[in-house]
This record gives sequence, structure tokens and C-alpha cells, in this order.
Amino acid sequence: MYKRIILGVILILMSTNVLCGVENYKQMGDGYIKRDSDLALIPMTEANPDYIQYLEDVKSGAKVTDYDYEAEDARQLVAIQVTEEANTREELIQEKIREIAIKELVAEGKIEK
Repeated sequence: MYKRIILGVILILMSTNVLCGVENYKQMGDGYIKRDSDLALIPMTEANPDYIQYLEDVKSGAKVTDYDYEAEDARQLVAIQVTEEANTREELIQEKIREIAIKELVAEGKIEK
């Protein structure tokens, strides 16, 4: 389970070039730029230091792509499914641990069934 989550995080980091030291941005179409490395939403205003950094990064070769809302929805769905699966497994484990603990406490005479 955790291997799948870790692999997913690594793939996301690789797809955003965080591991390569190159900053990527997404043009949101609503007056914002999304920085891939930390998912910051940057208002497109000269008063914002992050926007100034964005402009400098673009001059230095940063990759800017249009934000793909459908792909992001799909990624979020997968993340939700993975989280739900992990939570379900954790609940089953906790339930089993509780059952075992109760059986042991009953056997030791510490509680009554």
C-alpha cells in the first residue's frame, strides 16, 4: 500500500520536474499561474514577488503549459481512491487488533466477555 503511494508521489515529482531542478508552471486561465513544485496559485500581478519570479523563470526557460482540468480531475480521483483504500485497510486492521486484544484480555481474566 505505502509503496504505491510513494511511487505515486515520485511520479508526480518527476512529472513536475521538481527532482530535476527545473520549475514548471501551468496557465490556469482565470488570472492565476500554478507553480508545479509546490502547487502555489500565483496571481498575475506585478506586485506579487512570486509572479515576478515566474516571469524570470520563463525568461530562463521554465516550461509553461495550459492547465489540464480533465487530467487534474483524473489525478485527484486516483488520489481519493488510493486514500479511501488505505483508510479501509487501516479500519480493518484496527478492528482486527481490537478483536485480538479483547480475546486476550478475556483469556487473562482482565475483562468479561
